[in-house]
Amino acid sequence: MDHWIKEDKSNERHEIEVLKVGDTKPLWERDGAFLAATIAYFVAALLFVFLRTASGLGWFGLLADRIGNQATDIVANVLIQIFIFFLVPLIIFQIYARKQPLRKTLSDIGFRRPSRKVFGYSFLLGLLFYFFNIFVASISFLVLMVLGFRFPTAGGEVALVGTSGLLLGILMIGVLPGFCEEVSTRGILLRGFMSKLSVWRAILLSSLIFGFMHLNIMQAFFAAVLGAFIAIAILVTKNIWTGIIIHFMNNAMGVLLSYANANDWIIAQLYNQLFDLFLGPSGVIIYFVFVGVVYFSIMHILHMFARDTYKADEKQHFAMFLKNNPERVRAMINAGQTVSAEEMSRSVDAYVQGLGKMRAIRFYLEGQHKPQKLKPLEITLAFGLVFLTGAITIMTLVWGLL
Repeated sequence: MDHWIKEDKSNERHEIEVLKVGDTKPLWERDGAFLAATIAYFVAALLFVFLRTASGLGWFGLLADRIGNQATDIVANVLIQIFIFFLVPLIIFQIYARKQPLRKTLSDIGFRRPSRKVFGYSFLLGLLFYFFNIFVASISFLVLMVLGFRFPTAGGEVALVGTSGLLLGILMIGVLPGFCEEVSTRGILLRGFMSKLSVWRAILLSSLIFGFMHLNIMQAFFAAVLGAFIAIAILVTKNIWTGIIIHFMNNAMGVLLSYANANDWIIAQLYNQLFDLFLGPSGVIIYFVFVGVVYFSIMHILHMFARDTYKADEKQHFAMFLKNNPERVRAMINAGQTVSAEEMSRSVDAYVQGLGKMRAIRFYLEGQHKPQKLKPLEITLAFGLVFLTGAITIMTLVWGLL
């Protein structure tokens, strides 16, 4: 995409216009992207709710009698992840893309080859998110306990027996959800929301729906928080593999530690010793220091990602920033002064240097698009999606309080 700056000093006014040459619009800039993404995810949500309801009613009993409960759980999980959360939304969205090649659709979703730096740091982010999510989950569980929520007893989990059991658990709980749920939630739904909503409203709404899609009040809050951070990571890297790796690591760590604890591995012993520190005399202070270090490490990596992406694609980011934030641009320059693209870029860099990490990340993201007005049908479907998943999640809360 070619861009240049056109300056108009007539009437002593400094005007900046971004012109585009040879611009092929990605799916998210086309009319109907919000509606297509919402429909794709809505259909997936309906199928998921139906399958979970059928399972709860015992409709899979005949299959369980034939192949066993564990095999039935595996079949159901594969069906949910590959068919409902991957193929169905992708097929529906590809229909919206019409004659566009599937490869181009996947590129619009965010499938690009990650750099070694992004690849490596994404695994580290996944590890950090796992520990941060424990903190978020503990807060949500504490609130539920105060409300008098009765937590169900554990049961129905796949036993991790031997190396094959560990690998199966990582595949079922780590690989499949990490890949399939990221494609549907952050690849399609988030991008669709961003075609009309502000970047932060798109992140919050898609993350809320992601939390509700677990159909479980115990998971809804920390899943939504994790989803929001993953969304930011994907957007600042412009690569969905970042989210897939983070999601995989977060889920796989739970499987690995569960297996390690059952087999008395040293990694489980170190993990238990770490949390034993939090139960000591200074446990609360140590715990919050630990969480603080984890949080600021996460923000540092996200900020690094944003800066690298901005520098690698500076011309495009600069042009979009000029287009979508003219008031802020004019505040950064003197009226009537001739400013080249290079000088403006240095001004933008200097401005960002003075921001905190979160504000700098916000700066990088805000220039990616401009919000538009939603149509009545788009509003209806979005609220319907929230209601469908949210109502069931709230029912699990009421059930636990009764």
